[in-house]
Amino acid sequence: MRKQTCRALMGLLLCLAFCTALHGQVDTDKLAWIERFAPIAMEDMAAYGIPASIKLAQSIVESNWGQSRLAREANNYFGIKCKSWWDGETIALEDDDRDAAGRLVPSCFRKYDSPEASFRDHTWFLLQDRYQQLFQLDILDYRGWAEGLQRMGYATNPHYAELLIRTIEKYDLQRYDMQVRALRQSPVETANVPATPAPSLATVQPPSVWEVAVSPAPGLQRWYDSRAIKAEVPLLEGDPILP
Repeated sequence: MRKQTCRALMGLLLCLAFCTALHGQVDTDKLAWIERFAPIAMEDMAAYGIPASIKLAQSIVESNWGQSRLAREANNYFGIKCKSWWDGETIALEDDDRDAAGRLVPSCFRKYDSPEASFRDHTWFLLQDRYQQLFQLDILDYRGWAEGLQRMGYATNPHYAELLIRTIEKYDLQRYDMQVRALRQSPVETANVPATPAPSLATVQPPSVWEVAVSPAPGLQRWYDSRAIKAEVPLLEGDPILP
């Protein structure tokens, strides 16, 4: 009886040890995933005023850490559908679109050459007039952004904002927002220059699919927020060395 009990306990301990090791590996993989995409999220935050934490959280929630079919087959990490102006590659997958009879029908989603191209296009997607109110929020207000994205219809999930906020706080994604804010605290940023509204598609035309896919990251020169201010900031990891 004692031998059986000891064996059972040993089996339980081995199982717990295996599960703990597996959990640690999963967390390590997720942290590596975040570190891969954090630089581009921070760069776009500095350039256009979209919180890095929001961009990272949306990519995680929408793509399930890059494991969704849409991410695997189309490099679409943000669930962005085609829309009338999209002239790039597409993929048809069932989502939430229905016909007149209420039957689920395939939805048209954008397809990209790389995950990075998806991240870039997500920035242009949020520059639509539909989301302009978000750019009036404090740059560190990730909760306001999450709630605004849900309210403005980015996703149909009624718990979308909660999912984003929980993801940001669980993985401390707001630290990337604070790092970008720290870079922006410079004499150039605090100069007495009047703020201008965030750019919209009416004044800023999105690049072509080819440009999104192959354009290099901007180097030292970056546009901060939506203001007509240029400042020299350190190169981010992966940036090309420009002449």
